[in-house]
Amino acid sequence: MLYRRGAYEEAADTLTIGVQLSQEEKERVACWIDLNIPFCGDYREAHAWTEDEIAFYDRYQKKRDGMADIEHANIQLLLSELHK
Repeated sequence: MLYRRGAYEEAADTLTIGVQLSQEEKERVACWIDLNIPFCGDYREAHAWTEDEIAFYDRYQKKRDGMADIEHANIQLLLSELHK
């Protein structure tokens, strides 16, 4: 059982939690967090940016994408040379 009866009341009384979790309980908490808390997949999804900030991000994202394309092409070239 993840929640120990009386733990909240003890914490409220002493202003400290002091609850020790077993490994299984820690894993349950981690699973709950992973499955139930909304996740922002990237910067665009959670932004509250001005148009200038969006343009700034877009500019550098395009540079990153371009460099990734160059890297991919270079890796393909290297692999083709290694397999001759």
